[in-house]
Amino acid sequence: MALVESFSGIRGIFGKELTEEIAVKYGRAFFEFLEKEKAKIVIGRDTRESGEKLFNSLIKGISGVVIDVGVASTPVIENCVRVFEADGGIIISASHNEPEFNGFKFLDKFGAVVCAENSEKIIKRMHEPLGIGIATPLGIGFANETEEPLGMGFTIVNKEKEAV
Repeated sequence: MALVESFSGIRGIFGKELTEEIAVKYGRAFFEFLEKEKAKIVIGRDTRESGEKLFNSLIKGISGVVIDVGVASTPVIENCVRVFEADGGIIISASHNEPEFNGFKFLDKFGAVVCAENSEKIIKRMHEPLGIGIATPLGIGFANETEEPLGMGFTIVNKEKEAV
């Protein structure tokens, strides 16, 4: 089975069609789609075993602020985009698919799934070659080190791009 890339999201069997490398590229593609130097992105996931690995891979491609809402339902993640006034969000989930599957849904600043046209832009950007300097390592800091607590058990992950 091939990786499913469509308006309804990205889906595949984790470790086969959907790899950690692909997750890094989708993190970068979504960050660049937002067109903000310090974009704030909410990310949440369902209870699938691969969720945390995909989260850690996604954030490697993001040079902004990530708010990790952890394991949460789709409506909670969508609402967190609005509550935290984020620029967008990513839901790590494969919905009704079998447990070995996982995937992503991209959210706009209103917490709604991005429209078909914008979904196509994100998918297209993921498949374009990365420019010089774009795939450089990113520093990661955690809320308890550098940020004020958000409350409600959520964590901010600061992402500052380091010069290489």
